[in-house]
Amino acid sequence: MADKKEIVSSSSHTSRTRLRMEGGSVHLIHEERTIEVTRITGLFGGLSIDSSTPRRRSCCTYGSTKTSFKQQKFYRCYDCFTGDNLGVCEGCREVCHSGHRVKCEGVMSAYCDCGLKTCRIDCSLGSKCTYDQFEYNKPRGYYECWTCWGGDSCFGVCDFCADDCHSGHRLIYHSLGENERFYCDCGKYKHKQAVCTYASTNREFVKQPFYRCYTCIPDPHGGCCYQCVKNCHRGHNVKYAGVMNAFCDCGLDGCAIMCKIASP
Repeated sequence: MADKKEIVSSSSHTSRTRLRMEGGSVHLIHEERTIEVTRITGLFGGLSIDSSTPRRRSCCTYGSTKTSFKQQKFYRCYDCFTGDNLGVCEGCREVCHSGHRVKCEGVMSAYCDCGLKTCRIDCSLGSKCTYDQFEYNKPRGYYECWTCWGGDSCFGVCDFCADDCHSGHRLIYHSLGENERFYCDCGKYKHKQAVCTYASTNREFVKQPFYRCYTCIPDPHGGCCYQCVKNCHRGHNVKYAGVMNAFCDCGLDGCAIMCKIASP
């Protein structure tokens, strides 16, 4: 039994023609009217079953909050999540989880889990970094950002990060073959919080992605971490050396420049 109702309204136009008598003459009158169309959706046991098309263009709040908590309406989807604290924003409820068994949990501090690894479906609103959703399990094309890393940098970003983090930059699109894989460097290394790994490892050898900068470090065994490539060696002659046990040489005696991110 429905315990309450949600009323959703939209408007449409119609027209009709009628006759009017005036001074013994017959006039043809064309009228346009706006008819209010109302759709009523029942909420059964607190669960909304709604498969209608959204009335406005929706967006996922994850695009602006990432994993930071934000006060917003939060919805539990029983078809896509098994965890108690997982749910979606209003935009994803309308689009991605339309027709699912969804319950509104009210306004709370949360971020949207739609499309993340804990969710059974992908987010249809394109508001998430692909690394957050898939890590590197799916084939996809990517963009090389010449503004941030120069040409032939071996770094790449997904569609979302190209629009969000690298908006207005010089981007070169690369397609991938059927068996090739790509993960987004923006999602993997969190660009905005970059700190040189030497700050935590000192001269201890730690397994990490390692890069040779032929512009600054002449030692063939020397190199730098990803964060320093992005911040200190941007535009230099840098080549990816692979994942290896190493410490970052950026700013040390054998390097021609000072490290810009030696500490948080």
